[in-house]
Amino acid sequence: MVKILLVDDDHDVRRSFGRILMEDGYRVESYSDGLSAADAFGKGNFDLVITDIQLPGMHGIDLIYHIREIDPEILVIAISGGDEDDFITLTKDLQTASKEGANLVIPKPCDEDYLKFKVMELLETKP
Repeated sequence: MVKILLVDDDHDVRRSFGRILMEDGYRVESYSDGLSAADAFGKGNFDLVITDIQLPGMHGIDLIYHIREIDPEILVIAISGGDEDDFITLTKDLQTASKEGANLVIPKPCDEDYLKFKVMELLETKP
């Protein structure tokens, strides 16, 4: 069974993304901060990480660095969102995540069907 680490400080995002991924048969562990997620990644055997960029405890970019040091081949989806005033920051964060190792970047809000499709598509690339 595919195991996904889901990291977002927004409870509603964790709940909705977790629900749709579990409905597709994935095992999902979710965390609200980067430090807890980093610890869980070190102890778990994950196939995919979905992480927000703006996280308490450890920034999402730092989390990506951390998990890449442990497993350079892990699949990573970086997500981030905000209001119109945050558009420049959002764009820069997602560009940085892409440059630093995210396989895919997705702005929030994100359509659940799109996320499901992208997760499936990425997992198909895994050897």
